[in-house]
Amino acid sequence: SGTTRELRGVWGSSASQVYAVGTYGRIQSFNGVSWSEAVPELGGFFSSVWGTGPNDVHVAGGNGYIWHYDGTSWTSKLVGTESYNAVWGTGPSNVFVAGMSGKTLINEGAGWHAIADRTNQTLHGIWGSSPGNIYAVGLAGTVLRYDGVSWAEPQVSGTTWTLRSVYAASSKDVFVSGPLGAVLRYNGSSWSSMNIGIFEYLDAIWGTSSSSVWALGSTGTIMYWDGSSWSAASSPTTSDLHDMWGLGPDDIFGVGSGGTVVRYNGVSWALMATPVSDSLRSVWAAGPNDAWAVGGMGVVLRWNGTSWSQVTGGPWGQLSSVWGSGPNDVFVSSLAGRIFHFDGADWTEQDTRTTLTISRIWGFGEDDVFASGGAGQILHYNGLEWELLRSFTTESLGGIGGVLGETVFFVGTGGAIGRLRYGGSL
Repeated sequence: SGTTRELRGVWGSSASQVYAVGTYGRIQSFNGVSWSEAVPELGGFFSSVWGTGPNDVHVAGGNGYIWHYDGTSWTSKLVGTESYNAVWGTGPSNVFVAGMSGKTLINEGAGWHAIADRTNQTLHGIWGSSPGNIYAVGLAGTVLRYDGVSWAEPQVSGTTWTLRSVYAASSKDVFVSGPLGAVLRYNGSSWSSMNIGIFEYLDAIWGTSSSSVWALGSTGTIMYWDGSSWSAASSPTTSDLHDMWGLGPDDIFGVGSGGTVVRYNGVSWALMATPVSDSLRSVWAAGPNDAWAVGGMGVVLRWNGTSWSQVTGGPWGQLSSVWGSGPNDVFVSSLAGRIFHFDGADWTEQDTRTTLTISRIWGFGEDDVFASGGAGQILHYNGLEWELLRSFTTESLGGIGGVLGETVFFVGTGGAIGRLRYGGSL
């Protein structure tokens, strides 16, 4: 590279014009053949470099300076006293820097100016898909989103408990369940705790509207929200219940420990017979006569409208979740980071590009599926392949829910709640 200094950022406009920046104000350039010093060492340190082309390159670093190259010479601009760790933009008139104490600046072509702070955590990276969809990330799992006008407030749950499940009646009315009878509700701007009146662990929450929500949990607990208050429903089991899936207000499946499956018919919950005694972790139904349940070490059950039977033949491992868009499009995840797909005839394993735990899989359609799990990882499937998305946290994530075309929520340990503002594509 032509230097022994530490290099921290790299960007290029072509194979024959690449810049690398680092400590002691070092800027190195590559011409397609060799690296050389672009300018004498400028002092301080640089963390990031980005540009729109060979005549428009920005460098961010320490002591509040931002440097710019116009194709002929480098010039500096003092824009504060903070150090800046990242520079990125969508064009020459829309460039961002982010750094210490949550400071962010934007240059819209006429100079740098500050954007109102939304965090005091140090920010380390910026990236986006358009001028109205830009993310900045940093310490303590901080994720901010810029909508073209301002940074949105990070999600604050108000608890450090492990949150298990999420149901979104709308983008401005969201329910989350957790331990000791915890149910949180989001009104579009903030989260608050609901008084549910019990202290059981609630592993699953699902509903059909803001005034019809079910929560299932330990020792067979079944709770119902009618829009005004929570009440206990008669349960046919004392087994711990871990998950549920509904086809509508009159047809809901629930699964739990000891091979337990329960079903609601609009009037009452009843116990269903299954051929296993393993703990079932997840359930999904394509229709009243076609449902799937998974759990244990490779336990996959299928309901045909008459009975549950065990599906065999797959290299399953310890299974965590099942979801599908239809009877010929079913996904099953494992705690070893594996995802299997059923096309109506055969099972195939998909490349997830991870070995971390996958706890939950959920989606909107065959080409729009999300998975979450260990270390805050979030994956998205576009119908062709899985890709790893930048997360808002390093906490383990175990619940996903959302509203098509608007938003997706993720919940997990440590009270973690994240929201992906969603516009139909990522």
